Amino acid sequence: MNAYNQDVYAESNLRISIVMATYNGQDFLTEQLQSLLAQDRLPDELVVSDDGSTDKTLEIIHAFSKSAPFEVKIINNNNQKRGCTSNFTNGILSCTGDVILLSDQDDVWFPQHVSKLVQALECDPGVLCVASDSECVDIELRPLGYTVRESERFSDRFMKEYRREKGSHLKLTIKHFVASGHSLAFRKTLVQYLFPISDHWIHDQWIFLLASIIGKISYIPDTLTYYRQHNKQSVGGKMSSLTSWADKTANVSSSRELADIYKWEDLLKHYQEIQDQTIDQTIIDLLIRKIEFSKQRIEIRRMPLVPRASKTIILLFKGNYHALARGMIAALRDIYGRR
Repeated sequence: MNAYNQDVYAESNLRISIVMATYNGQDFLTEQLQSLLAQDRLPDELVVSDDGSTDKTLEIIHAFSKSAPFEVKIINNNNQKRGCTSNFTNGILSCTGDVILLSDQDDVWFPQHVSKLVQALECDPGVLCVASDSECVDIELRPLGYTVRESERFSDRFMKEYRREKGSHLKLTIKHFVASGHSLAFRKTLVQYLFPISDHWIHDQWIFLLASIIGKISYIPDTLTYYRQHNKQSVGGKMSSLTSWADKTANVSSSRELADIYKWEDLLKHYQEIQDQTIDQTIIDLLIRKIEFSKQRIEIRRMPLVPRASKTIILLFKGNYHALARGMIAALRDIYGRR
């Protein structure tokens, strides 16, 4: 830690909470808890919300709490499995910190994970939420040769756009939000806008998007987590070729395609409800454009090849794909069509 960082930390009075959602996590949980102890900036509290584990997860947490140098709160859902989003919601609502970080049960944090993310919030009071990159590793923590940012094809150009953008960051997150929950830190002031979380969204995407609407977000390039890939995790970060990615997305069900529209409709409705008299019409207009464009893309993918390609190219030249989706990647996916 350099002298500048020490000065920043000495002046900070931010109280830090970590929320961990657990469910039958005995295999890897101890490694993650040990990595929390190794942080160069310890949290003030760890809030563990357990979703009815039937293995030794709670036993491990209780043993850890007895010697941890920070407070450990344990919330037991009493064998009522609620799911990942609801489990994290329980933990978030029980936090007392000014800054909240989300932790999975099967990862390992680098020693500077907490300090780097919190520092990004300290350096700019306008930032509500910050995300970082993660190293994808196998079950034994051996690097797989890529990061989450690389697997999501989050380019340097897009990173620069995040740093240059002075207005609402929604115009960026509406195209591409590479923010895994384990890489997030956000201010507690954001919590009042978060709930209820739409059933069509994963909690981390919802948090990052709302932060981009309500205030500013930040993305730092630092790799701060070993993101373990295994067959029991809810969401992974596998590296796919463009062809395999196209094959996968071309075979989604009709209900899955419609759910993508419902997501944005839910976000629009939520924003209108939480903002009430202070609605930004440019936010409303952008979300409506996203919804309509999503509907157009579903129709395009069902067309025969020639009209499908023609319609896609027209919308590409109009700028829709670059303003509302991932540019050429999204356009090529639609030309590829539905299989």
